[in-house]
Amino acid sequence: SSYSSLDKFLYKPHQWMLSYPARIKTGSLTIANEGNLLKGQLAHRLIEVYLGEHQDLQSADLTRIESWTEQALPKLLVEEGAILLEEGAFRERVEFLGVMKIALKNLITQLVEAGISTTETEKWEGSEYIGGSLQGAIDILADTPDGKKAIIDIKYGGLRYRREELEKSQYLQLATYHRLNGGNPYLSYYIIRDAQMLNLAHNYFKSGERVDPETSMSHDQYWKNIELMWKHRNDLLGQGIIEVPVIGTKPNERSAPSGIALD
Repeated sequence: SSYSSLDKFLYKPHQWMLSYPARIKTGSLTIANEGNLLKGQLAHRLIEVYLGEHQDLQSADLTRIESWTEQALPKLLVEEGAILLEEGAFRERVEFLGVMKIALKNLITQLVEAGISTTETEKWEGSEYIGGSLQGAIDILADTPDGKKAIIDIKYGGLRYRREELEKSQYLQLATYHRLNGGNPYLSYYIIRDAQMLNLAHNYFKSGERVDPETSMSHDQYWKNIELMWKHRNDLLGQGIIEVPVIGTKPNERSAPSGIALD
């Protein structure tokens, strides 16, 4: 399982059924390179390239990050984002460069201020849970001076949505990364468009925003709820019951097991 398959199984079981057992995929004519999707992919790659070139962040020259971005991003566009090099994409390209100059400098500055020297990007991890094997790639995994880990998931946009997600304890993706890596890491989202770090109930990145969930649970307690929900969905599936969530309707007794602390 991956985060995406687990998310669908728990909260959109009808989509899970279509995507995995039925193997129904989106059409091949779907344009995947438009808008924020492409920019998000390019932002991930630019951060990965910078961190790959700077193995010791404590010695990085923060004043040169913007000029580094001005040189590195055009090369990346040629290799992976040619659509933004088209004549009609000039304004969008200039805007994207401005966003990345600010976002990358802010991100690296926060890592340096937190005392972080070394990082790993797209770190592939695996673990076990009640549903079997769990695998995924962590965007940024960093060693912290206090002997712990910091896990940062990069998002291009959606600041308000991600904040609400944390407040309502709907942070399955971060919880999945915690499960994959183990320990007691600092979990955060970093939103590119806003150059904003959202810290899940911690103050490790001091320039970031701390967000405390309404339901106060430890990482282990949260995951126990996830596994309780997984067992409930699996039991329903065994009975041939697949819930189809519809906007405007209310959950019934089959939507979630009793005693669960998650929506």
